[in-house]
Amino acid sequence: FGLIVPQRARTCAPLLNAILSASARHFTTLPKGRQKETTVKFSLEQDLIISEEAVLNYHNRCIAHLRFLANEPDAIMDENLLAAVVVLRFYEELDSTWN
Repeated sequence: FGLIVPQRARTCAPLLNAILSASARHFTTLPKGRQKETTVKFSLEQDLIISEEAVLNYHNRCIAHLRFLANEPDAIMDENLLAAVVVLRFYEELDSTWN
């Protein structure tokens, strides 16, 4: 999951948005000290702030895409979409502990 899913996200918009929403939510749940450590470790902007709006934007884009694909009979067999749903479930777990 950790190796293949990120590669598949390069060509699957719903999967990419699911990963970005879960990543953004996870980052916002970290204490400020851990956020700073993470930005240093990965050479990100030192004063990186991920807004609630950004988190919800990625989540909403993923959900909208999945709703659009719900009418396609072959979508239920798409492994990329299944992975997106799994990541969104993880997002929900993070989101419920954050609120």
